[in-house]
Amino acid sequence: MAEVFPDLYRTILDGIAQLERSGHRAEAYRIRLAAAAAYSSAWSEAGHRRLLLVAARLERDLAAPDAMTAGHDRRRPTGGPLAVLLRQASSR
Repeated sequence: MAEVFPDLYRTILDGIAQLERSGHRAEAYRIRLAAAAAYSSAWSEAGHRRLLLVAARLERDLAAPDAMTAGHDRRRPTGGPLAVLLRQASSR
Protein backbone atom coordinates (compact mmCIF):
# COMPACT_ATOMS: atom_id res chain seq x y z
CA MET A 1 0.00 0.00 0.00
CA ALA A 2 2.62 2.54 1.04
CA GLU A 3 4.52 2.14 -2.21
CA VAL A 4 1.72 3.81 -4.22
CA PHE A 5 1.48 6.94 -2.07
CA PRO A 6 4.49 8.86 -3.46
CA ASP A 7 3.58 8.23 -7.10
CA LEU A 8 -0.06 9.13 -6.59
CA TYR A 9 0.85 12.27 -4.65
CA ARG A 10 3.37 13.33 -7.34
CA THR A 11 0.72 12.85 -10.02
CA ILE A 12 -1.73 14.93 -8.00
CA LEU A 13 0.86 17.71 -7.64
CA ASP A 14 1.43 17.66 -11.40
CA GLY A 15 -2.32 17.97 -11.95
CA ILE A 16 -2.50 20.85 -9.47
CA ALA A 17 0.21 22.67 -11.43
CA GLN A 18 -1.83 22.15 -14.60
CA LEU A 19 -4.92 23.54 -12.88
CA GLU A 20 -2.95 26.58 -11.72
CA ARG A 21 -1.65 27.19 -15.24
CA SER A 22 -5.23 27.16 -16.51
CA GLY A 23 -6.04 30.03 -14.15
CA HIS A 24 -7.91 28.11 -11.43
CA ARG A 25 -5.56 28.98 -8.61
CA ALA A 26 -8.16 29.04 -5.82
CA GLU A 27 -9.38 25.52 -6.58
CA ALA A 28 -5.78 24.34 -7.02
CA TYR A 29 -4.99 25.72 -3.57
CA ARG A 30 -7.96 23.89 -2.00
CA ILE A 31 -6.96 20.63 -3.67
CA ARG A 32 -3.33 21.10 -2.62
CA LEU A 33 -4.42 21.47 1.02
CA ALA A 34 -6.57 18.33 0.81
CA ALA A 35 -3.77 16.38 -0.90
CA ALA A 36 -1.20 17.44 1.69
CA ALA A 37 -3.54 16.45 4.53
CA ALA A 38 -4.20 13.05 2.97
CA TYR A 39 -0.53 12.44 2.19
CA SER A 40 0.60 13.39 5.69
CA SER A 41 -1.95 11.09 7.32
CA ALA A 42 -1.32 7.42 7.99
CA TRP A 43 -0.31 5.49 4.89
CA SER A 44 -3.13 3.03 5.40
CA GLU A 45 -6.12 1.91 3.37
CA ALA A 46 -8.13 4.86 4.73
CA GLY A 47 -5.34 7.30 3.84
CA HIS A 48 -5.11 5.77 0.39
CA ARG A 49 -8.86 6.25 -0.13
CA ARG A 50 -8.55 9.90 0.95
CA LEU A 51 -5.77 10.46 -1.56
CA LEU A 52 -7.80 8.75 -4.29
CA LEU A 53 -10.76 11.03 -3.51
CA VAL A 54 -8.50 14.07 -3.88
CA ALA A 55 -7.22 12.67 -7.18
CA ALA A 56 -10.78 12.11 -8.41
CA ARG A 57 -11.73 15.68 -7.50
CA LEU A 58 -8.71 17.00 -9.34
CA GLU A 59 -9.41 14.85 -12.40
CA ARG A 60 -12.99 16.15 -12.54
CA ASP A 61 -11.76 19.74 -12.32
CA LEU A 62 -9.21 19.18 -15.06
CA ALA A 63 -11.81 17.50 -17.28
CA ALA A 64 -14.37 20.29 -16.87
CA PRO A 65 -12.64 23.49 -15.72
CA ASP A 66 -15.62 25.68 -16.63
CA ALA A 67 -17.85 23.67 -14.31
CA MET A 68 -15.77 24.78 -11.32
CA THR A 69 -16.75 28.40 -11.76
CA ALA A 70 -20.17 27.91 -13.33
CA GLY A 71 -21.43 25.49 -10.68
CA HIS A 72 -22.42 22.83 -13.21
CA ASP A 73 -22.09 19.12 -12.68
CA ARG A 74 -18.56 17.87 -13.17
CA ARG A 75 -17.84 15.13 -15.64
CA ARG A 76 -16.53 11.79 -14.46
CA PRO A 77 -12.86 11.28 -15.32
CA THR A 78 -12.35 9.04 -18.32
CA GLY A 79 -8.73 9.68 -19.32
CA GLY A 80 -5.57 11.35 -18.16
CA PRO A 81 -2.96 10.21 -15.70
CA LEU A 82 -5.13 10.52 -12.60
CA ALA A 83 -7.94 8.51 -14.13
CA VAL A 84 -5.46 5.79 -15.04
CA LEU A 85 -4.15 5.70 -11.45
CA LEU A 86 -7.69 5.59 -10.11
CA ARG A 87 -8.56 2.64 -12.35
CA GLN A 88 -5.37 0.82 -11.35
CA ALA A 89 -6.01 1.41 -7.65
CA SER A 90 -9.59 0.21 -7.86
CA SER A 91 -8.54 -3.00 -9.60
CA ARG A 92 -6.25 -4.03 -6.71
